[in-house]
Order: sequence, then structure tokens, then C-alpha cells
Amino acid sequence: MKKKLLILLAAVLLVAVSATAGAYAATKMKITVNGKSTSIQPKIINNVSYLPIRDMSNLLGIDINYIKSTNTIELSTENKNAMPDPIEAPSDEDASDIGQGEWLPNPEDIDAANRVFGLIYGLEDAMNSYHSNNSNATETKQAVADAKKNIYSYFAILNKSEIPQVKNYATTAEAALDAFEAGITSSSVIDNERIKAALQAFTKAHMELSKLIG
Repeated sequence: MKKKLLILLAAVLLVAVSATAGAYAATKMKITVNGKSTSIQPKIINNVSYLPIRDMSNLLGIDINYIKSTNTIELSTENKNAMPDPIEAPSDEDASDIGQGEWLPNPEDIDAANRVFGLIYGLEDAMNSYHSNNSNATETKQAVADAKKNIYSYFAILNKSEIPQVKNYATTAEAALDAFEAGITSSSVIDNERIKAALQAFTKAHMELSKLIG
């Protein structure tokens, strides 16, 4: 598995392009992963495109860690911060039980949770874009302010629920939002670790809510 991973990373991080690549060097190139647009921009050197390993690792669900003592970049496929799938609405059979004593969130809760999910992970994209020098601090902080306004409108829906998993989802999402607001443009290890821990807790809450629906 590790050998395959190294081959995959080699293919992703070092992409040979045609001799016409120089024609694109002056303009921004579009990088997509599984059809999802990213803000990542490659560096083209001698007709070879190089992609930032940290940004690509985040998008591919690969954990990355730099070990200073041995000057080693460590990669792991067990990335706790990898983006999970959105929550699926309950089946028609399950939905018919909602409001009849079944411990299931209603469709409005699910929609609000998925919208918060997209906004929180959008902030991670904004943070990666900032640290890749593709956006400035003002743009990045404005992205947080915009996301915060929208997220709090969905909190108003989620906080009405009596279901513990839904309440926990809102709580962990708010903690993640606070972490981004405090340190999205920071290079501090403490701020980065706080964001990482908050995202892990939010991802765990997201998975628990998904399991509840089945």
C-alpha cells in the first residue's frame, strides 16, 4: 500500500506537460480533483508542473507531517481531516417515522447541517489558498466573515433540535469557525493545531450524524 501511495504521489506532485506548457505559464491554470475545482496553482519549471504537496495531500485525504529532527516529510493515508461525504437524507421509509418518536433529524436539520459542512470546509480551502500565496489576508478574513454570517443563520435551525448529535454538530462547527476566525492567516503552530483539532472534532460529529440517519 505504501509503495502504491508513493507512486500515486509521484504522479500527482510531478506532472510532465507538453512543450506548450510555457504558453500557460503566464496565466493561471485550473486544477481539479474528482471534478472539484481548487485554488491550487502549479509552478512550471522547464515544462514540468510542480504542485504544492501540502495542498494536494489535503485534497487527496493524505495526512502530512514534517519531522524537523530528521528533515523528513511523513505521509499517511489515515488523514483524520479528510473531507467526509455530505449527509444523505433518510429513505422514504425512515422519513415517514420522523416526528413519530424516531430519533431522526428532520429534512431541515439535514439541509442546514450540509450547508454548514460546505461552509466550514470552504474555510479550509480559503486557508490553504492564503498559505499558498493565492489570496491576501484581507480576502481570506472576508471569507471568514461571510461564512460566519451564513453559518449562524443555519445554527438558528440546528439549535432548535432536541437530538444530541445535531446539537453536538452545531457545537463543533462553532468551535471550528472560532478556530478559523482566530488563526486562518496565522503561521503559529498553536493556531494551526487548534484549527486541526477543531476540524477533527467537527468531522467526527459529522460522521456520527451520518450514522444516525443510516
